[in-house]
Amino acid sequence: MWRCLTASDRKRQRRREDLEKRMNSPSLLSSNSAAHVHHISR
Repeated sequence: MWRCLTASDRKRQRRREDLEKRMNSPSLLSSNSAAHVHHISR
């Protein structure tokens, strides 16, 4: 049981890392920052 749990935890960590990488990707960052700047300027 513990081995299965650790394996699932590893998969979750990998998914989290992938999500973080996607969130930190330049294209998403630029679009998000631009949206924030536009909202603030307004």
